[in-house]
Amino acid sequence: STSLDSPIFTSTYGAGWRTPDPAFVYETPRTTYSRFNDWFRGNRVNRKDWDRRYLGQRRTNPRRKPPELARWVLEREGTAAKVVDIGCGRGGATRWLARRGVDALGLDYAPTGYEFMTAWAAKRPQLRLRFAMLNLLALRHVLGWGARLAHEPGTHVLMARHVADAVPGAGRRNLWRLTQMA
Repeated sequence: STSLDSPIFTSTYGAGWRTPDPAFVYETPRTTYSRFNDWFRGNRVNRKDWDRRYLGQRRTNPRRKPPELARWVLEREGTAAKVVDIGCGRGGATRWLARRGVDALGLDYAPTGYEFMTAWAAKRPQLRLRFAMLNLLALRHVLGWGARLAHEPGTHVLMARHVADAVPGAGRRNLWRLTQMA
């Protein structure tokens, strides 16, 4: 327990902390705010928005026509490389690559997006297709996936269509960190 004479009260609330001040506003230090974001909020920032976006599409098949980036990756890399689709969304491009013989991993922040595709892939074990969550705003997610990818044998090609546009600065820095690790 902390004594009322502790200097922590003075450093937190000011020298006149014993006299009530109706205008006092406690400002959380930026370092504390960042630490709490990493510990608690980092897992859910804007998650409701992404879940809401995919809510009506959860039980439907995503479009079959792949984005040009997926076609380009297949033409350039062939089927020998493992493709990691960062920000896979509903997983349509990831599935398209897997159906053409590519070992494909779809990573996204909102599991509701790739929920249908996960169930679809489970019924087709012959495909090398899997999905998992990646939060670019949570350093522990980025480091964990970076370490996993770095230790998997073979060449990895990371594909991130419009991801750098969709995340804030910390997410972009973590995206670059993940690419360096993989």
